[in-house]
Amino acid sequence: MPLAPTDTQPSPAAETFLLQPPSGFKVAQSVPVPAGHFTANALAGTFRGQFEDVSTQLQADGFVDGYGYVWVNAAGNLELIEYVIAFAGGGGANSWLKYAKTYDQHETTFRHEDSISGIGNHFGEHYVYPSRDVGDYFLFVKGNDMFGIGYTSTRDNVLNAAMARAKQQYDNAPEFTFPPADWPENAKPSAAEPSPSTSPTIPIQLLAAGAIFLILIGVGAVLVLRYRRPLNAPPVAQPLAPGASWWDGERWRTDAPPGETSGRSP
Repeated sequence: MPLAPTDTQPSPAAETFLLQPPSGFKVAQSVPVPAGHFTANALAGTFRGQFEDVSTQLQADGFVDGYGYVWVNAAGNLELIEYVIAFAGGGGANSWLKYAKTYDQHETTFRHEDSISGIGNHFGEHYVYPSRDVGDYFLFVKGNDMFGIGYTSTRDNVLNAAMARAKQQYDNAPEFTFPPADWPENAKPSAAEPSPSTSPTIPIQLLAAGAIFLILIGVGAVLVLRYRRPLNAPPVAQPLAPGASWWDGERWRTDAPPGETSGRSP
């Protein structure tokens, strides 16, 4: 999929519609995912041992910009992760969601999928980490943007909070940050360069048949001119008949030509 132009930025900007944290949360000092504006390479760096593949995939999907928050609530031993990635089109956002889902399902800490309704194309995931912390997160697509929303806790008690937060963020997000008419998958072919399927063409078999037909007509005309005797062509004289003295144009004659006598008196 083609990339978006480098001077194109999503509108509205992600920081204007990502939800602010609930009461009691503050900005985390160390974060497991990029915070603030981030690039495709910064995000790829969080995929252990897969930097090149992930970076290539993000570029192919049309990554444009990313923005995220990580908040913590020390009293409740909670961490809240929120981020959004703007892609050039909806196709790229859905492609990346599929890629991220496949990657996450192979993580050793992944346990099972979480389900939710009302947020379109999504993937819910439940993790249990070596520290015994538990995480419930939802990845979902809206328009040309893909979101990641979820909580991590020291107890297995954040699924409902993650579901409510994901649904709230989905409802708060714009329908798209690039107009669908500008998405790569919706681009129309240039009028100056019609596709081969719409260009008027003549089958080569028809051209060959026409050429053969013209050749046959030419050969026939030559044969007709060669073997057809013209109507006004002079008659051809026949060999001299015995005893004949002159040719009248049709046959040899033995009598005297008109205007001459035979040698006898009247």
